[in-house]
Amino acid sequence: MSEAEEYSSRQSKSWILSLRKLFDTGHLRGCIGERLIDLYIHDELIPSLKKKEGWTDILYIKAWYHEPRSLPPFDEYSSSEARKELWERMRMRTKVAEEEEARLLIVNGFYPTKGFLEYFRKLTASLSHCADGFLIKIKGTETYRTTNEAIKNYLSETDDYIKTTMKKNDDFTNKAEVINYFGWKKLQKDKMLPEVNGEIEVIEVKTGSKEGVSGQTSSYRNAAANGFPLRFFHVDLNSFLIKEKLIANPNEITSNCFKDSKNVNIIEVSFSMAKTTARN
Repeated sequence: MSEAEEYSSRQSKSWILSLRKLFDTGHLRGCIGERLIDLYIHDELIPSLKKKEGWTDILYIKAWYHEPRSLPPFDEYSSSEARKELWERMRMRTKVAEEEEARLLIVNGFYPTKGFLEYFRKLTASLSHCADGFLIKIKGTETYRTTNEAIKNYLSETDDYIKTTMKKNDDFTNKAEVINYFGWKKLQKDKMLPEVNGEIEVIEVKTGSKEGVSGQTSSYRNAAANGFPLRFFHVDLNSFLIKEKLIANPNEITSNCFKDSKNVNIIEVSFSMAKTTARN
């Protein structure tokens, strides 16, 4: 190790130690770990995967999952116009939630193929808890479609509902996610979108002593069995190391994901990662 590398290593440890002293609680240590992984994914992992695997684009976004819900029968709400309107609002909210996958891809500038969209929906239906993130690896085709086509084919009914809701400034479940998080207000209706396929990995980050997914095992195993591998990260703030492993076999998703040391990537927390984490 060169003198410059040794200095960088000492600086990294100094920054992490400062963070630990200021925020020595489980929740905040977890936030530090997640922030370090966020930086690593954007600065190192995404460029590497695009180069090695040939993806056009890669998105790292917050994860969600769909809880099985059934809309109550209309007959139970048909006694008055007010109750009919309430039932219709519940139906539209359910519809909006079901279209989150399409909306996310469209506002990020992509027109998903029907196969890719069904694949994405299969992921959110496979999970029974909220993971830390989705790594969406995208490959463009030679076809382009307009935003208006995307809305017509995937979001026509809810598009009108969302615009009406915004005009009324009405409050409804997941409004912040639908409008603000997915940037619906900024959507350019005449924009050309590349039609895309892709693959998705599930991201889980643990900080501290846990090197596995106890309590979430069945959820991640189900996702892996349906074709969605788990990219598991463990952040050790004592040794300033990050362990990374991509797990496609459901049986390898356990309370100790690193029991088999094969294909484990060890990353040392760099000075720039530590400094940026402290600043943010």
